[in-house]
Amino acid sequence: MLPHYSSYKVAENFKLLEALHPGRIDVGLGRAPGGFPIATRALQENKRVDIDLYPQQVSDLNDYLHDIDPTKHRFAGLRAFPETETIPELWLLGFRSSIKVFSVCRRSFWSFLSLRIIRIVLGGEFLFWH
Repeated sequence: MLPHYSSYKVAENFKLLEALHPGRIDVGLGRAPGGFPIATRALQENKRVDIDLYPQQVSDLNDYLHDIDPTKHRFAGLRAFPETETIPELWLLGFRSSIKVFSVCRRSFWSFLSLRIIRIVLGGEFLFWH
């Protein structure tokens, strides 16, 4: 969803799901747009998507989900609702498990799942880093 929508919209959608079903919702993010190419084009119609902004979107989503209010953010004071006691479990999905990826996950409290392993051994071995 993140390549197609704002971090704010994604945070509000997942916070609503978390409010309805606490402790049962996960957020998994990857850089791929997902779905069929025609669906991607339809979701991005009249929208310029800059993949270089993706790291900022992930950071913004993290801040909205954790109710962090950075005073220098371009939308300072904006909070995602509803307010919840818990937040969804956060997963970063990727093909490479580098030190850089792990340090980003550690700083942001995200878990990492290597999609490369899923692709090689579907339903078998998974690499989790928590």
